[in-house]
Amino acid sequence: MSSVKSFFHIRWVIYSLLAATCIILTWKSYGYVYTGIDDANIYFVYMKHLAEGQGFVYNAGGEKVEGFTSFLWTFFGGLIFLIFSKPEQIIFILNFVVLSTGLGYFLAKTDSWLKATFPISLHSICILSFLYLIPGYFDWCGITLLETGVWSIALLLGLVNIIDYEHKEGKEKRKSNYQLALWMFLLPGIRPEAVIFGGFFAMARVIQNFTNQKEKSSYLPFVGLISSVLILTLFRIGYFGYPLPNTYYAKVSSNKNLTIREGIGYFNQYSLKWNLLFFVLSANTVVSFLISTTILFIKSFRNLPSRKIFLISSLCLISLLIPLYSGGDHFFMGRFFQPLIPSMLFLLFYVFFLLASMLNHKKIASYTIKIMPFLIVCVFIYRNPVKVTDFVKGKKSDIFIEFEIVADMKDRAIKIEDFFKSNHTLPSVGVSAAGTFAYCYSGQTIDLMGLNNVEMAHKSRLKIGLKNHSSFNIEVFLKQKPDIYLYTYLIVKDPSQYPFRRDGFFDWIYRDIMDNKAFRDVYFPVWIEQKQTHMFMQTWISDDFMSKIDTNLYKVVVAEAP
Repeated sequence: MSSVKSFFHIRWVIYSLLAATCIILTWKSYGYVYTGIDDANIYFVYMKHLAEGQGFVYNAGGEKVEGFTSFLWTFFGGLIFLIFSKPEQIIFILNFVVLSTGLGYFLAKTDSWLKATFPISLHSICILSFLYLIPGYFDWCGITLLETGVWSIALLLGLVNIIDYEHKEGKEKRKSNYQLALWMFLLPGIRPEAVIFGGFFAMARVIQNFTNQKEKSSYLPFVGLISSVLILTLFRIGYFGYPLPNTYYAKVSSNKNLTIREGIGYFNQYSLKWNLLFFVLSANTVVSFLISTTILFIKSFRNLPSRKIFLISSLCLISLLIPLYSGGDHFFMGRFFQPLIPSMLFLLFYVFFLLASMLNHKKIASYTIKIMPFLIVCVFIYRNPVKVTDFVKGKKSDIFIEFEIVADMKDRAIKIEDFFKSNHTLPSVGVSAAGTFAYCYSGQTIDLMGLNNVEMAHKSRLKIGLKNHSSFNIEVFLKQKPDIYLYTYLIVKDPSQYPFRRDGFFDWIYRDIMDNKAFRDVYFPVWIEQKQTHMFMQTWISDDFMSKIDTNLYKVVVAEAP
């Protein structure tokens, strides 16, 4: 037994080191940034305020709002902000360690499930190679500094518990149930859809004990899940006033037909136009689920291999259906599909492994079948719309722009604060990319997309427009009336070379507010001159802020509206 365990630990170390290498190489392609994307900076805002003792607020002294997705990620991040002087780096390192060791543990487990005889297996190397060579998994899970990496490992470890349970007896079964119950208690704090995934894990445990009525502890995972959901819901209602995170109200439309159409488009954009192998993995998931369900229905859940395939394919199927139903998001590279792609890849290998095992002593045919998924993965990596050669040559990924947005918004926040530091008060600023600006700006930031703005998020349940950017409401905007509307922004020496222009993207997400008469009555395109430095700022400001500007220090000239 000890030699078997030591072999498992050797695999765990090897795969963890290989996964860490993949993360580092992916990180290199982004220039070793540890800023995360703008949504990660939203987390930083709440973490910072939580560490300062202000609670879950977006603006210092402002309303309580749950503008983040992961409660636990925010809470532990707050502890990091409290303890460390460079919290972003620590969060990156923490995420790096969790992702690499968690993925290494999962791959080491799959080796034991497929009865691998060498320290490393072909299927695990193949899984890691795909995850690295087709950008997406390590980008979203390792570099963006969202909770995606922790979420992926949490789901994979839940799957490990479920599959390993099939080979446990007596006290080991009860211990596994206690572990899963604790896991189910923690899972809803990582992401809201954990209610669905947790329900699957808890029900899977009941199904596994369907023929073992003596195992009473199999219901403990349900207790852990329900307790966690109740505690979180009661806390949200008592603290924020609503049962769900504000991000839900800002993103999810009441028109389910619309969200389903968006979800189908989200799947098509990622699979058919970006990652053809994911389409194959999705088809394999659906077929595996249907066949295993049929076999179990006929044999009353007694067929162990089919039961394992049923459990793995069910989990993967949930990961496909939730983004389809919720509409996905506006990002590239399938962020919501990424966490369970390792399990979908393993499912492909496992199906062929079971087919090969049916051949008994027909070794040539058996080895041929076992090698098939490896060939499938290789072919689709080679034929993928995202060229591996371009990636190896250092071509920027499709979400590299998200890091450029962070750099741009950080620059804007610092420069605007510096520009108005001589004024009596810093102006409130209305923005669309609301994470980095709020994190770097000392004044009030108003999130015009509603993620961190309760009134904006709840104004209309029908969300039409760019996904996750469709909560903007002109009526709420004019009521909240930020001093600066950051539609256009420049700080230059010579304003004559920079006329005001319209921007089609901003016109779209702001619902053509520039053509709204009520808006034109109170907002003006202006050049503001800082008299001491003779620097000029181009932007839109409210009539209220125009009256607050210190004319001894600044000169305001209203420009011609575009």
